[in-house]
Amino acid sequence: MKSSLNPRRIILSKPYSGSELVEFNSLTGKIDTAVGFIGKPAGNCCCVKGKWVVLFCTGGSLILQIGLDKWSLACNEVEVKYFHRLESKKTYFEVSNKQNSFSIKYKSWWADIPSFEPVEPEMDADEDYLAYIFSIWRDKQLIQSLISEWT
Repeated sequence: MKSSLNPRRIILSKPYSGSELVEFNSLTGKIDTAVGFIGKPAGNCCCVKGKWVVLFCTGGSLILQIGLDKWSLACNEVEVKYFHRLESKKTYFEVSNKQNSFSIKYKSWWADIPSFEPVEPEMDADEDYLAYIFSIWRDKQLIQSLISEWT
């Protein structure tokens, strides 16, 4: 979904990096340190293989933005995939709708843990931001809860 969001200061937390606060401009996709901000964030973000993956609330919608591409996670046209290839220890993530798509393959979070067997998928969202995004997309009640929390 290409959106015409008004340029504004969106404060995000980085939950996989000590909850540091950053400032995000959704029109440019740029992230800067949030200097002197006091208040609650309107979403969160994480850098995955050099790409900023941002989840934020605006206009009553929960938006996933990667680069300049945006998807409303509550939209029925949006599809998110997340899975591991055990033999190669790689994780795959994809988000798409009719307008655009994004996919990425990267080293699984558990790849360097000797003898680890990923048999508890619920651990993924605690360790991998894109698994967290996938778990949110699958849970419409959680989407509404985050919209309420971040509005």
